[in-house]
Amino acid sequence: MTGSCYRILYLGLGKLAQRGLTYDLLIHPRHLPHVIELVDSMIDVRFVVDHLAKPNIGGGKWNLGRRTSAKSHGGPTYFASCRGW
Repeated sequence: MTGSCYRILYLGLGKLAQRGLTYDLLIHPRHLPHVIELVDSMIDVRFVVDHLAKPNIGGGKWNLGRRTSAKSHGGPTYFASCRGW
């Protein structure tokens, strides 16, 4: 993404924060390092990681704890959703 794309993304996410809305992150585990960087830089926005980032449970690779802890800014700004099948 170019610099102008990032500015547009950050402006849009800022509008969500102003309205008290959340942003659902539909991601996979490989995206987590980038998401952590985004979440840490947008402390006023509430994020939801849908379906725990779809870990490979069947392959035994679902221990995400060591890779998903974003910095704490005095309160949670990110959450995870998990629904059973």
